[in-house]
Amino acid sequence: MSWLVPFKTTRETERSLFPTRLLDTLWEPINWGLEPLVGEMAPVDFKETDDEYILKVELPGLEKDDVQISLEQNVLTIRGEKKEEDVDENESFHRKEIRYGWFERSFNLPGDINEKKIDAKMKNGVLTIRVPKEESAKPKRIPITVQ
Repeated sequence: MSWLVPFKTTRETERSLFPTRLLDTLWEPINWGLEPLVGEMAPVDFKETDDEYILKVELPGLEKDDVQISLEQNVLTIRGEKKEEDVDENESFHRKEIRYGWFERSFNLPGDINEKKIDAKMKNGVLTIRVPKEESAKPKRIPITVQ
């Protein structure tokens, strides 16, 4: 009986295995394209060095004026919106895969940051935020003397 291995099904495999489940799609929420993109549009690399925290956020197609950064109670929030281009009514799309909409990402930062020296730069669709640590939080090297 070891050949009877249970497998997990996804919604798509259920639909292909059990065609009557297609009726279930009638009860699923309708996607009008109004929901936020949340993190889908803004993937982040978040790293720590001895001196600072560095966040790199990919924001293709956005300009610096399309993005807002805020810090409140050590929560760094990045929000923005990628607006859809105007389409001429004579144009017809064969495929439309580019995502548009607003997004928001928030990150809890430790309490050892220097809020006054946070720096943000945007270059080639990549936002880089540098959050320096307080001097007291930086590792200190203690010299060892030989006796």
